[in-house]
This record gives sequence, structure tokens and C-alpha cells, in this order.
Amino acid sequence: MSDGATPTPPPYDPTQPPAGQQFPPPGGQQFPPPNPAGAPPAQATGSPVAPGYSYGAPPPTSAPEEKKSRKWPWIILLLVLLPILGIGGCVAVLYRAGAAPVNATNDFLALLDEDRNAEAYASMIEDCSVMDEATFVEVLETIDITGYKIDSVSVQSSTGQQSTATTGGTVEIEGAAHDAQFELRKVDDTWQVCRFDISQDPVTE
Repeated sequence: MSDGATPTPPPYDPTQPPAGQQFPPPGGQQFPPPNPAGAPPAQATGSPVAPGYSYGAPPPTSAPEEKKSRKWPWIILLLVLLPILGIGGCVAVLYRAGAAPVNATNDFLALLDEDRNAEAYASMIEDCSVMDEATFVEVLETIDITGYKIDSVSVQSSTGQQSTATTGGTVEIEGAAHDAQFELRKVDDTWQVCRFDISQDPVTE
């Protein structure tokens, strides 16, 4: 080779990197160049990993709390209310059953109070009366009823038999209260006075 001639480049070797370059390490990972002598160590980049957790895994979640059953309060409430409702229903039935005889007695006494004695006699059950109409009217004309109060009732009823009731209270005669008791029967769903008894002696306090 003479001076000034162009040097021939070496043959291409694929296993060697080009001049001034380096092949990456196996696995495709690249590592940063080593720190120069005396330089502080490089800080790691990326999100910090919280202690107790594995990097790349979601944080553990607590188990969902079991919902407390709300059925028991309702069951207890029903157990408390059912007896109360049952008692209230029985009281209402008894009140309605006793109210009708009391009303019938008050209607009968209202006729006597207004001196409508013949109408009072006609409102009674015919086969119960111990006197005829003329005697009844004559006796009642001698009694001056000025007021009355019915405050007790007892109903007797059984299947297949006629319902009966007894009412009690006081009747005012000439301003003095006398004990009175009335017997009634239920005829065709209507309460009627059968007989009555008014004490001759006034009530003493």
C-alpha cells in the first residue's frame, strides 16, 4: 500500500456493535450508567410503594359488614300489637252489643217522661206485660217521672236461643232517684222492653 491510499474498512460483523455504541444487555432491560466517582446515588423514580403492599397489586379491602336483620323489631312489634288489637276488637264488639239494649231502655223511658204512656205500652213485648194497657196507663199517670239514667247492662245471648238483656239505673220520681231494672228481649233484630221494676223507696246516699 502506497502513502495517501484510502484504508479498507474491516468486514461487517453482526455480532459486534457499531463503533461508539453498545448492545443492550440480554432481556431488553437497560440499566443507567454507573455514577461517576464521588457523585451521590441516583434517586429511584416512579410511584413509591406503601409498606405492607405488594407492588403492582391492589391494596387489600376489608370484608363487607353484614347487614343486621331488621325483621326482628317488626316481629316483636306485631307480637305486642296483636293482643292489644284483639282486646280492642272484643271491647268494641261488647260495646256495640250493650249499646242497643241501653238505647232501647232510654227510648222507653223517654216516652214515660213525656207522659206518652200508651205508646210506651205498645213498644213493649205483648206477652211479657203483667197488666193490660188501661191499667198500665192508669198506674203511670200517678207517677211523675222527671229524669232517668241507665248505667249498667248485661247481655245474654246463645246460639239458637233468643237474646236477652238486663239494664239498670235510676229513675227520678218527683226529684228523688229510685233504683230501676229493665228486662229486654231481642225480637227481629230489635230490642224491646219486656218488663221493668222501679223501687218504691228512693235511693239514700
